[in-house]
Amino acid sequence: MSWVETYVPDQTGAEYSAHLTVGVATVEDLQVIVAEPFEPFGLRPAGLAVYHLGNNGTARTRLREWPMTT
Repeated sequence: MSWVETYVPDQTGAEYSAHLTVGVATVEDLQVIVAEPFEPFGLRPAGLAVYHLGNNGTARTRLREWPMTT
C-alpha cells in the first residue's frame, strides 16, 4: 500500500505529471495553446485498460480492460 501512496514522487520523480494524450501538435501550436487562458473542464473516463507498451511508449497489446459503470 505504501508503494501506491508514495508513487509520486518516489517512483516517478519530481517532474512526473499525469496526462491524457488526445492528439498531436507542433511545438509552435503547443506554445500558443499553453499561453492562452484555460477554462477547466470535467472529465469522466469511459473505461480503463492496461497495455503492454511497445516502441516509444505506444500501447502494443491490451492486457486487461474494465468498463466504467454509472
